Amino acid sequence: MKKRPEALIAEATVDCYNESEQFGGIFTMMEENLTLPFKTKILGVDLPLPRPRPAGAEWIDAYRLWRK
Repeated sequence: MKKRPEALIAEATVDCYNESEQFGGIFTMMEENLTLPFKTKILGVDLPLPRPRPAGAEWIDAYRLWRK
């Protein structure tokens, strides 16, 4: 079962004291869980994910939610 982005953010930032550490926590989880490389097309600011989505793509969703 996939976790919701809010749960992933909480998991990645549980021991973080500031925004810089939170970013590092989320980046580390993306680095450890996102299957790379994957192909995409650049269509403006955000890169659309390919279909089917790569394994670990839920961490990209979590990052996008966190940065708001």
